[in-house]
Amino acid sequence: MLASPSGGIFVFWASASLLFLAACLLPLVRALRRRHIDLDAWPALVLAVVALGLIFTLASWWTLFGWLAWGPRLSLPWVLPLLLLAVVSYAEPLTALLRRLVTPMTRLLLVAVVFFLLTLPHIGYLWRPEATAARFFSQTDRACNPSDPFGSSRHYGCLHEQMWLRRPLFIDSGPGLRTNGALVTSIAVTLGLVGSLILLREETRPERDRVRIANPTRRHAAAAGA
Repeated sequence: MLASPSGGIFVFWASASLLFLAACLLPLVRALRRRHIDLDAWPALVLAVVALGLIFTLASWWTLFGWLAWGPRLSLPWVLPLLLLAVVSYAEPLTALLRRLVTPMTRLLLVAVVFFLLTLPHIGYLWRPEATAARFFSQTDRACNPSDPFGSSRHYGCLHEQMWLRRPLFIDSGPGLRTNGALVTSIAVTLGLVGSLILLREETRPERDRVRIANPTRRHAAAAGA
């Protein structure tokens, strides 16, 4: 559910996973240091319990792979609500963390490059989904047999082999990246990603810095008067 190279949520939705983890860990670590769970840590504790409950519940499902969604598909409807609750609950400490991450232009560009590379397999799959389906979900090997009943030991052996032992699923999306549609999509994603990070950097600036940037004339007039 978490770390499989062909089925883990940290692999297929790294940005949401890391942001949720950071939002929950910050108050919980502070509570452990104080040896006291204060009011600020309770939302993180509740979110962590809900997330763990979902992980163990969905891990018992007999098929994790999705066709329209990669990875543990049944977790996708839960990720955004949990992430939204975490961000709303811990916006202030996350803002300080993000400020250090994206304020220098070099770090901002590095973050953009990393997340763009993580997006490439999804873009390739978008334009050539049949390439991934044909290669990865092939039923011709010894571990997988179409006649194996769902829930049988051989069926789970097949899932284990697919999730952990095969070539990672996202590598099979490479043919889709060689299309014109993928090129246009990559350019749009790059512009949107860099623009979003620049807006994020501006929003995480301290209030006094934002006022100073927004009112340069007033700043120069004050300096001249002084």
